[in-house]
Amino acid sequence: MATVTFKAISQAGEPDLPFSCELVLNDTQLINDVMGENPHTMSHGSYEIEPLSFSYEPSNPIAGQPVLFTAPEAIYSVIYSWSFGDGTSLNTTEPTAGHMYSMLGEYNVTLTCMTDGLASSVSKPIAIWPQGTAIEVTVDVGSIHFGGEIAEFNVLTTNYGETVNASITEALLYHNSGFYADLTGLVQSVSTGLHTIPYSIPIAAETGTYTLVVKAEHYNAQGASMKSFQISQTLASWGTIITQIDNDIATIMTNLNYINLNLTAIDARLTSIIADIAIIDTEVGVLQTSVDNIDARLVDIEGDIAIIDSKLGAIQANVSDINARLVSIEGDIAVIDSAIGTIQTDLSSIDATVTEVEGDMATISTTVGEVDTKLDGVQATATTTLYAASILSAIAAILSAIILMTTRKR
Repeated sequence: MATVTFKAISQAGEPDLPFSCELVLNDTQLINDVMGENPHTMSHGSYEIEPLSFSYEPSNPIAGQPVLFTAPEAIYSVIYSWSFGDGTSLNTTEPTAGHMYSMLGEYNVTLTCMTDGLASSVSKPIAIWPQGTAIEVTVDVGSIHFGGEIAEFNVLTTNYGETVNASITEALLYHNSGFYADLTGLVQSVSTGLHTIPYSIPIAAETGTYTLVVKAEHYNAQGASMKSFQISQTLASWGTIITQIDNDIATIMTNLNYINLNLTAIDARLTSIIADIAIIDTEVGVLQTSVDNIDARLVDIEGDIAIIDSKLGAIQANVSDINARLVSIEGDIAVIDSAIGTIQTDLSSIDATVTEVEGDMATISTTVGEVDTKLDGVQATATTTLYAASILSAIAAILSAIILMTTRKR
């Protein structure tokens, strides 16, 4: 059915005379603006008829309940032809029609209006549920969580064993028999019937039992469920190891499951490194992880102290803690390997001294071990200087001892 808009234009010349007009068409709808008997809108003096539509009550009908369908009433002769989607139909000249569905399901209702050989149709779905139907709501929250953790709760909604896209109307968290937090706004749809609720547990959350209560509805069917979990104060007794760090989120393996923690929220601090294991102190206990997960790297060595940088900050450690060892000397540069990488540094930084020279070979002692190196060219000059310095240092020590002994005798 097409909508045609006609516009009446008044003529000037006799403005005081009453003006009226009548439009007669062989069409489905006529408009009498004076009586206002037909639905329409007016724009710049033009009239437009509203599209065909219908409504029904109740909005969430159940099987066996009468449903009343209502179409717009017209002032002219119209045949309303209803197809209720369950194999039954009805033709009537009245704008209302009643129908009762005996089986649950979703039906497509079609209304066709006919007049003078012209027709217009509109369709709308309607869902029918059995009386007292309750959808099944399954909640999964895990067994134990920690302050600072980014927990993920899951909700599954089903009906007769099939997942349904129910609406989660409430997701409320309780603690100590009282309301704790409203998580409804955090609900995210994953797939048909499956929802997830990501929740950042406050670092200051009290220990104890927490209960999540979830309510859902689908058409006139409703359901609810709850599940409880524990919040523990510390991770110390749960065999915790950080397996991965992504930006500021650490994935931690416990002897129960995997959890995610915000490192900033738990005030994570790198305290020491033993070989290739980083020790991290937090508000929920001491954690361990591979040095690779925190991008630890050796940046300098001063004597027997190693300077280590990481995404959790810089620390100092004894060179023995990171298994640092002198592997070679090139000129006056020492190459040092360790559990967290290799570094080159000046010989003076590791207190290098020549302890023995035999032919063209020299034994050099440092804070990170000894190495035998062959003397040639510049290296021989540097090594000879170290050796001479070592001898002079030893002589100076002997002279100091002699002077001290002489002074005591006097």
